[in-house]
Amino acid sequence: MEKINIKLENCYGINKLNHTIEFNNKKGYLIYAPNGTMKSSFAKTFEDISKGNDSQELVFNHETIRKVTNEDDEDLKKSEVYVINTFNDSIKFNKISKLLINQDLKNEYNDILKVINNIKKDLLKIFKNHLKRIVKNNLEIEELFITDLSEYGDNFLKIILNFPNMPDYKLDVNKLKYYILFDEKNLNLILGEDTVPLIKDYCEKYNELIENSEILKKEFNHNNATKLDSELNSLGYFKAEHELKLRNGTIIKDENELNKLIIKEKNSILKDMESEFDKIDGKLEKSKNNFNQIIQDFQDTILEDYLDIGLFKEKIWISILHDNEELVNKLIEFYNDNKERLAEIIEKANEEKSQWEKTISIFNNRFHVPFEIRIDEKRENLLINNKEPSIEFYYNDENENKSLEQKELMDILSTGEKRALYILNIIYELELKKLEGKPLLLVLDDLADSFDYENKYAIIEYLNDLLEDDLFKLIILTHNFDFCRAISSRLDISRENIYIAERNQEAITLTQADYIKNAFTAWKRDLKGNYRNSEFIASIPFLRNIIEYTKSEDDDDYITLTNVLHLKEETMDLKLEDIYEIFERTIDIPLTKKKQTPIWQFIMTESNKIVNSQEYLKLEDKLTLAIAIRLLSEKFMLDNIEDDSSIESNQTRELYNRFKSEFPEFGELNTLDEVMLVTPEYIHINAFMYEPLIDLKGDKLKRLYSKVKSLRL
Repeated sequence: MEKINIKLENCYGINKLNHTIEFNNKKGYLIYAPNGTMKSSFAKTFEDISKGNDSQELVFNHETIRKVTNEDDEDLKKSEVYVINTFNDSIKFNKISKLLINQDLKNEYNDILKVINNIKKDLLKIFKNHLKRIVKNNLEIEELFITDLSEYGDNFLKIILNFPNMPDYKLDVNKLKYYILFDEKNLNLILGEDTVPLIKDYCEKYNELIENSEILKKEFNHNNATKLDSELNSLGYFKAEHELKLRNGTIIKDENELNKLIIKEKNSILKDMESEFDKIDGKLEKSKNNFNQIIQDFQDTILEDYLDIGLFKEKIWISILHDNEELVNKLIEFYNDNKERLAEIIEKANEEKSQWEKTISIFNNRFHVPFEIRIDEKRENLLINNKEPSIEFYYNDENENKSLEQKELMDILSTGEKRALYILNIIYELELKKLEGKPLLLVLDDLADSFDYENKYAIIEYLNDLLEDDLFKLIILTHNFDFCRAISSRLDISRENIYIAERNQEAITLTQADYIKNAFTAWKRDLKGNYRNSEFIASIPFLRNIIEYTKSEDDDDYITLTNVLHLKEETMDLKLEDIYEIFERTIDIPLTKKKQTPIWQFIMTESNKIVNSQEYLKLEDKLTLAIAIRLLSEKFMLDNIEDDSSIESNQTRELYNRFKSEFPEFGELNTLDEVMLVTPEYIHINAFMYEPLIDLKGDKLKRLYSKVKSLRL
């Protein structure tokens, strides 16, 4: 996509615009559009393209014409356009999992998870038959399952894996349905103030009777006896002509004889319990779903369980699991067969530097906000428990920090800080686009609007990253002229790709920017009095710009001052008197302090004083430090790189690129990154725009100066 032909009429606020954007083998196109010209309408129109929507004129309903084509006169497809609007506060992070781990690992995990989830769905379907209207969906089924069996784990899979360690409860859950046993109305009746004492009396008498039985005991009630009968029968015990001698001396020779004896003893006990049970049954007349009949049929089995509801629910769930043991064991076996591979995936996921972590790193290292963003490092949350990864926000206030939820953070952030968080959202959206690997036209609508200078230039550096990616072409819209100038210089957007929007009654025109740089008055008057050393140093770039405007970059004085601001072969030989002579020739200000002192030594000495001073850093102090930081960083890079070929322009950037290429694993690259963020626009701007330094904290410059001084390879 090297050319975009634009023909718009009555598209929102654009009455008419005919223009061809030619990237001229570049990737960036910059449009300065003063407020009210066309910027938002232009972005909105391209957003319509990206979403497949029609554009409109919203006031007079005039007929709209929208024709946007590429160099082959083909309409731009919605998949080829992505618009980044100015700040909005609907910040969400619901796509993080796509970036959190390597997609091959994620796909392999999904294959395993699919089998687990299919078995899980089958179990949940069975559970639903036991729960009926108590729950509305699978999520509520799962939550109830986890709540009732929390003793065995805090999620579904952990509980299932604990099944072999559970008690051997095997109640008749085909008749003892959870939704009937624990229906709210039924529970209120059976656990009423008048009913509970009756249940206790019943249980006490039942236990007394069963203890006096010649056959049964509390530990060996009729249910256990029936189970024994069934087990002996299945094992062929009596068929093998074995006999069973009871403690009262009775000899049992076959299963029928044992079964009759058990039923007789049970009926005898329950007959003696009729009056006690009738009292309970009378309290259950208004119960639902035949609850009172269930209680009557299982009075000797479950009445006592209602005195401990939590344990009773646990017994029912475990009985349900036993009733579906084959399916439960299938899930356990599959997981155990694959758990080693899952562990390997987790280990690999933890080792890899994912795209999202890269995004977090970009944001935390470049943007200046009172909070730090971290990703939940427990990758098994994503892989094993199938949970979405979480972003953690740590709010920093001097020596304290606190983890906050996103909503809590948004409530306390300033508008500018919220805008910075919005940029994080944009960064990960674009990192997703990188993963898709498809060429894309990015339209950016005042992305840095209302940011402080530090964060504004952090955005510019990220835009530079985008321009280095072959997938993207950028149309950058801004109403801020300072930002426009910064973009043009920092991103090396050539004049032929910088346009200014102008509006009249008939149409909007985009005119090539004639001259995008500007001038600014500096500290000339301060040098005529008792000036501070930092005031003199801060005036050097000012003086160099005057020479640039009045003479040329080829002028000897201009070159000499450039050798002060950049490390050149002549820099170490320059003395203060060499610079004083230029001041006197150019602005007629004679200077005499320490004339024989080398300029390098003078700048570094003054910078050391500033760093060690406890006084508030004035603008000239900050600029002095910025100059020293860049000189020191250039010296460090020049001392270590092998490529010593000449550099015609943008020396610091070119040195950084060479150093980064030769030493990509250098542990302090972040320090050099910070140098690139902090210094260029304050020194080498050709427009005297020193306002950014006012916003820059002195402590930050001091720390950066110390870090650069201590750089070692």
